[in-house]
Amino acid sequence: MFQIGIGATIIEGGGHKAVNLPKPVPAVLDGYRGAYGVVVHDMPGACCAMGNTVDEALLNAESALADFAMMLEEDGRAIPPPSAIEDIPLEEGEMVAYVKLRVPVAT
Repeated sequence: MFQIGIGATIIEGGGHKAVNLPKPVPAVLDGYRGAYGVVVHDMPGACCAMGNTVDEALLNAESALADFAMMLEEDGRAIPPPSAIEDIPLEEGEMVAYVKLRVPVAT
């Protein structure tokens, strides 16, 4: 069973169960046309993704975030709450994007 951080909930429907954060997780997006990267600072060392488009990079980040959350579950650790947007450090050319966290769990 997930140890969920502040604001996270377990949702159920259609015979499926998932852990869901009520608001998306802020991430840093950078790159250029054809090569984008996303890093989720709230999940250090484990959550980064790439894509040929911004949308692809964000979808890949959702998948990486879900995988990291499942790893936390296996280790018995809680999913940390998302950072405030103003606390995300940005370098020139970077911007904040949001990544959804929805992780399927066994029923």
